[in-house]
Amino acid sequence: MTALIGRGHRPGRRSPGDPAAAPMIRDIRDLLWVHPAVAVALVVWFSGTYLLIELLQHLPDSNPLWPRILAWLLLTAAAVGVVALPGEPLQRRWAWLLTTIGPVTTALAFFAVSDQSWQADSFWPLSSGTAIYTLICVRGQCTIAWIGALARGAMCIGWSLHAGLGVEPGLTVSYLQIPPLLMATFFALVIRPALAEVTELREVTDDRVALAAAAAAAVAERDHRLTVLDRTTRPLLQRIADGTPLGPQERRDCALLEAHLRDTLRAPRLAGEPVADAARRARLRGVEVVLLGDGSTIGSASTLERVRATLAAELDRVADGTVTVRIQPPGRSSFATLVAAGSDQVRRLDFDHAGRASVAVETLP
Repeated sequence: MTALIGRGHRPGRRSPGDPAAAPMIRDIRDLLWVHPAVAVALVVWFSGTYLLIELLQHLPDSNPLWPRILAWLLLTAAAVGVVALPGEPLQRRWAWLLTTIGPVTTALAFFAVSDQSWQADSFWPLSSGTAIYTLICVRGQCTIAWIGALARGAMCIGWSLHAGLGVEPGLTVSYLQIPPLLMATFFALVIRPALAEVTELREVTDDRVALAAAAAAAVAERDHRLTVLDRTTRPLLQRIADGTPLGPQERRDCALLEAHLRDTLRAPRLAGEPVADAARRARLRGVEVVLLGDGSTIGSASTLERVRATLAAELDRVADGTVTVRIQPPGRSSFATLVAAGSDQVRRLDFDHAGRASVAVETLP
């Protein structure tokens, strides 16, 4: 079982291309179904909503428009960043950058609104920034999000006092950002650790399933080999056990069978078709064939198939001498080699890791 597992990747760590691999939730955005298409839809909805709010504002013509458009652009960029930036949790540098957009857009809103034209809808950058802070909090940076929210709250109260409106307007618009942040903080403190535990349990379960599958595969492989061994060796062993003298043909069959069994032990990846048949034909011609599988990895299936086809063709062309085929250990420049030492020449084939062969021939005197 250990040998079988050692030839592949770690149990439970399914390769990305495995169609049977169930998706592992490692990012909080996966849990919330914030996939790329959903994220684009959310950002379009988010930015479109606040752009509509801005266009519907009935502010005096004396109030400049460009600060509010700039605030809208900054908040749209922040919305894209908070759903698209990589990392789980969100990296602190990105969290700080996104958080600073809140006070900046709040200041732009103050700049564009005069004391006389003040109304609650004028401070839409505050509510839209709260949505950004909520997502920052959900993505694991609660402290940074709360610092940004408190900074904006202080700015609102300061502006309200400076405008002579009293503290109530500033407190009113500041208070609106607290409930969403409280819920996001609860989510970050409770759901995120639970997600980590679920992911860890899922990995442990996958490891156990993979170990069980590897054990079942080992048992199936052993049973298959026992069946083949019984089918190929029982008749000859029965003749030997009965004491019946073996004829020349039967002795040769015994030698061929012994060589084939040795191949399956030394080089199981080479002992299959078509190399096994080609090796048998070469041995019938009197050629000594040695197959060695020293490599712990066998490369891709296409590489092995290409190498097998070339090896079979080379074995069929050898008339005498010795042929040694070897899969090289890991770290070598070549994947496999074939050396055919005949009576008149030595022919060497080196296979690269793509299965391509280079031929070198040395003529003997």
